[in-house]
Amino acid sequence: MRKSAVALVIAAQTMTLAGGIAVAANHTHTPALKRTAEVKVFYKIGPGITCSGDSCGLSGPHPVSFQLPPGTSYTATITLSFDYRTSDRGSFVIGPSLKPRTTALQPAERPLARSVQLDTRSASFTVTGLRGGTIYNLSVGATTRHRPLRGRVVMTTRRLLVDLIARPTGR
Repeated sequence: MRKSAVALVIAAQTMTLAGGIAVAANHTHTPALKRTAEVKVFYKIGPGITCSGDSCGLSGPHPVSFQLPPGTSYTATITLSFDYRTSDRGSFVIGPSLKPRTTALQPAERPLARSVQLDTRSASFTVTGLRGGTIYNLSVGATTRHRPLRGRVVMTTRRLLVDLIARPTGR
């Protein structure tokens, strides 16, 4: 099984106006500098799980490393968009993880409805406490929350787009 990924990291500094530029009595309001960072990763093959009896096999794409601009903390939204298919039994969840661990990832995972036919899904997560200048590893995984004792359960994903948009905390 060949896993491939394309990663794009964009750090953008844009000028934004808070009520416009006002000049009055030798006072000039200067727009605040807003820094955002975006990480986009596309995987042909996403995470999956196959269980039979007491054993399960997990598969997943390689993590992507990124670093946010230093000097502040960030809150980010992570959106996963993907195609998936499941067996007609079992229940499955999918979610991102960041290392080093952050202060909060909400929710930690999202349930997937059973779908024996290929289906498309998007799921969003919020992470707080990201520190600028820290190198993070972002990965996506899937697992089962319930499986029958007999038989085989399977969940596969493909065409997984991971989009992380980070904004300075408090802005």
